[in-house]
Amino acid sequence: MDSTSGNKKYTIDELHTGMKVKESQLDNIFKKHIILINSYLNSNGEIEGIIGFIGNQLNEESDRLNQKGVIVTHIYNEEVDKEGEVYYDE
Repeated sequence: MDSTSGNKKYTIDELHTGMKVKESQLDNIFKKHIILINSYLNSNGEIEGIIGFIGNQLNEESDRLNQKGVIVTHIYNEEVDKEGEVYYDE
């Protein structure tokens, strides 16, 4: 499903470049860099965009997206436990 009409929470295996998503649909994906291109705030104040990059680390491909003159949003969620505490790598 490439529509953002629902509030489905995606898993990493369901994502692909070119897919239109809301930032909130990516809340369950941790330690992955996701860059949304042509991103904007929808009428509900949520960020929406098209996935242009998915990866473990930023690289030349992700850097090129930032240089194309399009509006991008970088999403990276740290791991969170069930009570909402954030764990940081030291």
